[in-house]
Amino acid sequence: MVPSGGVEAAGTSSTRVLRAPVAPGAAARADAARDGRLAQIALVLIVGYAIFQNGASGPSALAWTTTLVCVLGLIILARCLRPQAAVPRMASGTRVAIGLLALFAVWSGLSVLWSVDPAGTWEELNRAILYVLVVGLAVTAASLSGERGVERASMALLGLTTVVGLYALGGKVIPGFSPLGLFDLNHTRDLARLRGPLGYWNALALVLVTGIPFALRLSTDRTRTDRVRLLGLAAAFVLITALFMTYSRGGFLALFSALAVTTAFGTARLRTYVALVAVTACALPGILYTFGQARLVANGVPLDERIAAGRTLGVIVVFGLIALMVVGWGLLRLEPRVRWSAARTRKLFRGLALTVAAIGLIALAGAATGEGGLRGAVDRATSSFTDRKQDDQFDPARVLTTNSGNRWIWWGEAAGAFSDRPIGGWGAGSFSVVHKLYRTDQLAVRQPHSVPLQFLAETGMIGGFLALGGLATLLGIGVLRVRSMRPGRTRDLGVGLLAAGVAWTVHGIFDWDWSLPGATLPAMLALGALAALPARAQPPRERSVAAVGGGAAEPVRWGVAALATLVAVAATASAVLPARAETVAGEAESIAGDATTEEERRRAA
Repeated sequence: MVPSGGVEAAGTSSTRVLRAPVAPGAAARADAARDGRLAQIALVLIVGYAIFQNGASGPSALAWTTTLVCVLGLIILARCLRPQAAVPRMASGTRVAIGLLALFAVWSGLSVLWSVDPAGTWEELNRAILYVLVVGLAVTAASLSGERGVERASMALLGLTTVVGLYALGGKVIPGFSPLGLFDLNHTRDLARLRGPLGYWNALALVLVTGIPFALRLSTDRTRTDRVRLLGLAAAFVLITALFMTYSRGGFLALFSALAVTTAFGTARLRTYVALVAVTACALPGILYTFGQARLVANGVPLDERIAAGRTLGVIVVFGLIALMVVGWGLLRLEPRVRWSAARTRKLFRGLALTVAAIGLIALAGAATGEGGLRGAVDRATSSFTDRKQDDQFDPARVLTTNSGNRWIWWGEAAGAFSDRPIGGWGAGSFSVVHKLYRTDQLAVRQPHSVPLQFLAETGMIGGFLALGGLATLLGIGVLRVRSMRPGRTRDLGVGLLAAGVAWTVHGIFDWDWSLPGATLPAMLALGALAALPARAQPPRERSVAAVGGGAAEPVRWGVAALATLVAVAATASAVLPARAETVAGEAESIAGDATTEEERRRAA
């Protein structure tokens, strides 16, 4: 019975509770928001799993990551196909971007027909499939989350990258710590340069850079409590300290590009740079102590010596963090008293630009007075970049050098491979074989250390157009989405997501991020979340049979579910089979190596 007041009576004979009726659309949106929040958490956890499994660089970790993503996708789809469920939406052009990336995956698979390394092609196909699935799931999960989808994705990425930074720093500060044997922080056992948990220092630097814009934004957001803002400063402290200890020049270039995006599109620019300067200044003592200690920068140092040096470093880092909290608290107290107009901010940035220009002119003047003048300085820098020579990868001073680490040589090999097969390339994932046709030394490499050149050499103009076109479309959508947002917290966090995508793009120009899922998945998640629009629950009468979601007719829902299940099973099988093959091959080699009888040799075969 519904009383005249429009509320429904419910309860027992002794107690009756009056409840207002819930609109079907509101209930659907609430369910969708819960599903989207859980899906975003699950997706970030899967990305974290990939990062902590050596970047999912091996077939086994890649197979597990793909399987988890497929299972999550089927669960989300099942929720979206319920009657009365909210329908996920995406920004205009997102389907084009996902379609181009999906076609690139198909083209990569087809290239096995002419590939000179079919096993590498299969592995590259599985990576491309994984990226397409993650982008699609990131869009869907952020859309279901509603207006807070961008914020949740940003905070989840900040939490993940901070955990990665703490783990990386643990290798310097507490290398002998292994809680309950669950994980070992002694990842600096052989190489002192920070690279764990991804196994590659440049990839670690890229992941750390992903979180820095979010941490800085958190610290400058006046709508948050002082405690939360100080936590943002602490997260930035961890990320920047770890970034310096990777010695990654590419990481700093990625950071500069991310800061350029936040400066161009974000707000609170001046406060952001004040926070960045404060964090860097407080982190500098620990960084300088590390660089000056042979026990912390030399390779192969005994564990007991590293533990002793790590304790001292830990004390310095803790005091630096305490100092940052004091400085941050003082800045928060000062903030309401300072009236800083936009005109003053513009004047300050112009002054900084003039200062940088003056420093540049002084540097040019110094170069001009050196041996050979300015032309000689340019020739020396160019020669350092293009010459073939061994890069001292474990010297912190390498950050200030112009040596390309033989990248120029590998780029030339990739260009040669592309010029000989410009249409279809040599097969996805085949550069480790192809470059042997063009090299003039015995230096082995698996990728040309440039994602665009890798696409062109391995998949030709067709593959390059599909992959680069899909990625460029995602970035373009991100720019348009940020520009369309109203000023406020969501827009600034959206700028952070865009900065993550731009940092990955810039870093990929001179590294092999596409072949390392742990380095690429955070950017795919960020760009996917930025391309989502809040889900919309349509009234039943407005739904059509062709709708994919709660409004779909029963046969259509079953058809979509069957097709999605088939795709998920195929993607999982494609990822699992190479991993299983590697396991079997390893077992066979192990048995054959120890075989002493004919029976053991037959077993190995």
